[in-house]
Amino acid sequence: MIQQLVRWMGIVALLLSGCGRGGVDSANPNGSNLLLGRAPLSARGVANADRLTDGDAARHGDYWASHLTSQFKGSKPFAVYDLGKTTPIAGLWLQGDNNDDYIVEVSNDGEHFEPLWVAAPTPGTGLQDRAEKGLSSSGRYLRISAEGGDSSYALSEVQAFAEAPSTFPPEVPRKRGFRVEVKMRTQILLFGLAMALFVLVTYRGARWWWVAVASVAPLITGFDAVTSIAAGLPVDQRTVSLVRGTIGLVAAITIAREAFGPQRFLAHRGAVLAILATCGVLGVLSFYNLGAPQFHDHELKEPTYVHHLDLRQYYATAKYFPEIGYRELYAADVAAYLEDNPHLTLEGIRNQNMRDLSDHRVSTVGAQRERILAVKSRFTPERWEAYKTDQRYFRGAMTTPRYFEFMNDLGGNATPVWISIGYLMFNVIDATNTSFLMTGMADPLMLVIALIAIGVVFGPRTAFACAVLFGANDLIMYSSNWGGATLRHDWMAYLAFGACALRRERWMLGGMFLALATLIRAFPALSLLALGIPLLWQVLESLWHARRLPSLADVTKQQRWFLHVALGAAITGLLAITASSLILGIASWPEWYAKVSQLTADPHASHISLRTLLSGSEFDHKEVMRARWPLVAVAYVFYIGGVVIGGRGKRPEQIAMLGMTLLPVLLYPANYYLHFLWLLPMTVIERPSEERPLNMAGAGTWLCLLLLCAVQYWTTLVPDQSLHFYLGTVCLFGALTALTVVYARQGLRDVATIAMQPRNVTDADPTS
Repeated sequence: MIQQLVRWMGIVALLLSGCGRGGVDSANPNGSNLLLGRAPLSARGVANADRLTDGDAARHGDYWASHLTSQFKGSKPFAVYDLGKTTPIAGLWLQGDNNDDYIVEVSNDGEHFEPLWVAAPTPGTGLQDRAEKGLSSSGRYLRISAEGGDSSYALSEVQAFAEAPSTFPPEVPRKRGFRVEVKMRTQILLFGLAMALFVLVTYRGARWWWVAVASVAPLITGFDAVTSIAAGLPVDQRTVSLVRGTIGLVAAITIAREAFGPQRFLAHRGAVLAILATCGVLGVLSFYNLGAPQFHDHELKEPTYVHHLDLRQYYATAKYFPEIGYRELYAADVAAYLEDNPHLTLEGIRNQNMRDLSDHRVSTVGAQRERILAVKSRFTPERWEAYKTDQRYFRGAMTTPRYFEFMNDLGGNATPVWISIGYLMFNVIDATNTSFLMTGMADPLMLVIALIAIGVVFGPRTAFACAVLFGANDLIMYSSNWGGATLRHDWMAYLAFGACALRRERWMLGGMFLALATLIRAFPALSLLALGIPLLWQVLESLWHARRLPSLADVTKQQRWFLHVALGAAITGLLAITASSLILGIASWPEWYAKVSQLTADPHASHISLRTLLSGSEFDHKEVMRARWPLVAVAYVFYIGGVVIGGRGKRPEQIAMLGMTLLPVLLYPANYYLHFLWLLPMTVIERPSEERPLNMAGAGTWLCLLLLCAVQYWTTLVPDQSLHFYLGTVCLFGALTALTVVYARQGLRDVATIAMQPRNVTDADPTS
């Protein structure tokens, strides 16, 4: 009975398959499609090659990148088909994007191909048919490739005929194509929904089969989403942002389910960890553009992971710092360019824009003439030749117009400690794609080590939450991110290592890592300063209860850990500043301070801070901040007071991370420095042995951060960058305000308890 049922199902499927195909004998009575159903013998850069020979085409004028088309990507993409034997070729038909050339070549041995037909661009938009008959050629192998046009190549169908059908061009079944992005985003949303439902319907004590059944939906939708994304790489930034927002929301639902779900149906631990781990992996992948290169090497004519835009500033600044310092980068670039192009003169490119790095104002080559002529004298002949060679690489990889466009950037502004590390590293490598791919691995390697350390020391939930936030927040984006750059995440990794050391009560080691992070990017000084909060509370409590300052013995007893942290930080600072001064010169420090002071003095579109929130990027920040000083004062009291009160009774590692939340409040950082948010889950103490591993305050902290990632998706739909970053600022401060309330709530209860205590009674050591 079962065998008969299977046999009849097979017959029905075969009949349906035959009825739905174009290009078979029934549809083309005088000639059959030689390629129908064939898989390519070999292919390069061809996504979803099966769509080329499935017998279905799109409607005329449909969008070029749809679920019906195969896209040809990269350098010289092609697909080769084996017809099985040498076969006459009399007619060819294809449907492809209207403004490209599609080339069909023929071969007898599969090695040497001869042109058979070029399907030239055709009027109209989107997918258009091309056909050619009367061909008198033969061969066993057909190769299809694409070139010209706008480099966005796609074909929905290719057909070849040994004998042209009586109806030519052939009648091919047409379907409506759905844009790849729409299908991809739909599958991402379905995957997110399936993950959320999985964690909601599973519970502690559930039978294994219930968990297995519940896991089917996320497994199927996850497979569909992954295969769709893989086939559509590189995907557009909106799709990447949707992944970020989706996993941020799913992770938030998971945390809420575990922390606030009904006592009778506590969250299934395995399900929670599985979903958080999945979201964490997707978070990191989202940061790295879902695995697709963000950039294009025009010299190699292929996509690359190398972040030319960032390295174009920092590689030369670090490697040639003794010659150009922080100020002469663009003058040297123009001088090198003119020597490599002797047919050009300074006068001929005098109107080319370039930023004057001495005052950060946009200037021109003509206005900087004297500096350009003088800069070569700073180099030895050997170093100058090396500089020109390196800059040839960047011009070739970026194209000369793009290279000059980024002379409007602000140059390298890292501390002398970072510049010293870059100087030692970059002086042993040449500027090549391979070299930068190798140095670019330092950042993901440090990230992985940091996440492993967080997982071991703080717990797996904390590590997964950090991984989600690392990639799910959109604050880092500015047409690209730091993926493919070199040593851009180092200071955040050091902060993570420092927090882990403090958690393990390795006080000196913790101080060393926090100091190293500070010496790399300056901002982490807030984490060190915040560690003084327990000392401040000791002083305040002594004044309240005993009406006197605490004795040195009392301070030493209760704050011994702080003294060890300070000692570790002092030793690291002394060694790092001394080493960098020996490498770059002691003058590098005042030069750096002058540069960053100028950077923070003027408004910038991509800066996210309290200053941006209160004044907006279209105004003179200083003037507006002065006019709105009452708002500024209230904001400072609220956020600083929230950290001080929230730090009451917290452990040192929590306090250090809390201090970092004041970065956008007190300073004026560029958007990408707000990436440190991924470290804030370490302000929460995970309790794996408890029924609910996070208390209400801890869960609330993580929810604020994860929901920020979900809400930020809507800011990515705003094309105006100034408005985009302003909305990002609003979202960030919404989350920081909620975090401040969560942090301070417990601290306020402690303060009230202290105020009600009898005189001469003090709290215990805050690290106990």
